Amino acid sequence: MTASQTDAAGNSGIGSATVLKDTVRPTVAMGAPSATLVNAAGSVTCGITYTGADTVDLLPTGVTLGRTGTADCAVNVLNGTTATPTVSLSGCTGNGTVTISIDTATSYDAAGNYNFAVGPGTAITVDNTVPSIASAVTQDSDNDGRIDRYMITFDNNVNDSTFVVGNWIVAGYTVVSMTSGAVNDNVIYLNVTEMTF
Repeated sequence: MTASQTDAAGNSGIGSATVLKDTVRPTVAMGAPSATLVNAAGSVTCGITYTGADTVDLLPTGVTLGRTGTADCAVNVLNGTTATPTVSLSGCTGNGTVTISIDTATSYDAAGNYNFAVGPGTAITVDNTVPSIASAVTQDSDNDGRIDRYMITFDNNVNDSTFVVGNWIVAGYTVVSMTSGAVNDNVIYLNVTEMTF
C-alpha cells in the first residue's frame, strides 16, 4: 500500500507499507465419541480440536444436537475457551440416536475470520428400554432324560457381564452356572441341577 501526504508547511512525500490479507478461516475437527451406546445413567464425551483460531468460545448453545426417535441428551462443554474443548452428553432420555455438530462462528482468528460449522459426527444410540424375558424353554442338554438347562430368550440384546448366577431363582431347581449364546446377544442358558421330567 502506498500513500502521498502533505503537511501544513507544504512538505510532501510518498510512503508505503505492506498489508497482509488473511482470509484463512479457523477449522474444527471432531474426534470419535467415547461410546456409541448410552442410557440415562451413562455419559459420552467427544473431543473437539480447533486449528488456526486465536479465540475459541464454545458454549453448549454452540453445539447442535441431532435427534432421532425420542432420544434427547443434556449438552455440556468442558474447556470451551481452549483449542481442545470436550463436549459431554449426559442424562439421555428416550430411545433413538443423537449426533453433535459444532456451529459456525464458535472461534475466530486475529483477522476476524470465523470457522464454518462441522458435523454431524458419529451417531450415538440412546437405549433406555429394559430387556424383558420373551421365553424360557427347558432343555436336556446331555440327553439323559432330565432337565438340566433353561434357555432364556430376551426381547432385546443383553450385556452378558451384568448377569449373576445368584440373582436367578428357578422354582424346583438350583441354578449352578450360566452360559451365553453369542457374546451379548439376546440368549442366556441357566444350567440347573438335573431333575426327572
